[in-house]
Amino acid sequence: MAGNPRNLMLTLVPARGGSKRIPRKNIRPLAGIPLLLWTLVPFQMFNPIVSSDDPEVLDLAKRSGFGVIERPEGLATDDATSAAVAHHAMEQCGETSVMLLQPTTPFRSMDVVENAIRSFRALGYPVAAFRDIQHAYKDRKHIRHVEAPTGSCYVISKLDLKDTFLPEKYTGVTDTSLGAIDIDTEDDWLHAEAVAQSRVFKLKELMVTRAGWTG
Repeated sequence: MAGNPRNLMLTLVPARGGSKRIPRKNIRPLAGIPLLLWTLVPFQMFNPIVSSDDPEVLDLAKRSGFGVIERPEGLATDDATSAAVAHHAMEQCGETSVMLLQPTTPFRSMDVVENAIRSFRALGYPVAAFRDIQHAYKDRKHIRHVEAPTGSCYVISKLDLKDTFLPEKYTGVTDTSLGAIDIDTEDDWLHAEAVAQSRVFKLKELMVTRAGWTG
């Protein structure tokens, strides 16, 4: 299609092996499919690269036909930031901008991702996916709206990426309610499992016909 934004920057999927709240969550099956693949397979046309310190995560990505970057020891700790991981990946791949897709938001929309890239290309500012959150004041008569990043998609240049994917100047694209589902606790996982059951057939079709995955 005209103006196709795909394959013009590094698409990075950070997937560290350790997780305090949900052990081994990136390779844990969600509706029978490893969580990591819920991000990789639907967006394989962007040639996503997995950054990880974990041999099992790296092996899963490679067996499924995706590129990998093995993290150095210094980027495999609880204190390592996504920004530092992204800088390392851009150095390894020779790219000057990055789109970050986190495995813990497995139901992101293709429209949201492509809108984020188009906004980045058009405006030049970092972009993040947001949801409008409504907060009621105590008297319940007034509502204030707060834009909260969902974590499902960030796009930023190497130059703008310092310590965070949300620097002083950035813009946003509206995320979907499903795209905003973020898996951080076991309760989150149970919610995601229920959602995934209604979407897993389509994902399996993609895995077999486009990624060659057979289970």
